[in-house]
Amino acid sequence: MPENQSWNQRYLEGNFPWDLGGPAPSLVALAENGKLPFVPGGRILVPGCGRGHDVLYLASLGYDALGLDFAPKALEFGRSEAASRGLETARFVQGDFFNPPEELLGAFDGLYELTCYCAIEPSERDRFAKSSAAILKEGGLLLSLLFPLEEREGGPPYGVSVQDLQQRHEAEGFTRVRDWEPQSPHPAREGRVRWVLLLR
Repeated sequence: MPENQSWNQRYLEGNFPWDLGGPAPSLVALAENGKLPFVPGGRILVPGCGRGHDVLYLASLGYDALGLDFAPKALEFGRSEAASRGLETARFVQGDFFNPPEELLGAFDGLYELTCYCAIEPSERDRFAKSSAAILKEGGLLLSLLFPLEEREGGPPYGVSVQDLQQRHEAEGFTRVRDWEPQSPHPAREGRVRWVLLLR
């Protein structure tokens, strides 16, 4: 089964344990403490957005937030929620982050990533960095809530590290700004996550 179909099948079957049922608590804590690094009202892409909880949250803060995902079933939820909440700046597009539509290239001030980087084969991570560089404007920011910070056999999720994310993106012209321990992580992810901020 092609990858895009297999992800959609998980949503059709109700088998998506990575879904937190709302925005990531660490993202909410960052915003409530006034520490979201994105330019106010900026255009933010969320790759592998799933049902779009973080997209909806970013839109509620005034960002122009776009969720990109393989799975149309997941995107249905995001679109329905955006409509019911009147969030006109929360939008959802079905597509492949590795082959983004041309209109997305160089179009974003920020990229927010959670459980997308860990979901792809480690051998494909250089492609993730290339797409990040292609999608962000010069001076744009990649904010990643890296998870899970552990060595694992197989996946997804595959184990991730700050060094891995940093090195692959530095090869595409990014510079590390900083990394730090999140506040208020989800209980199931405590001690297994870390914020990383990279500059395009």
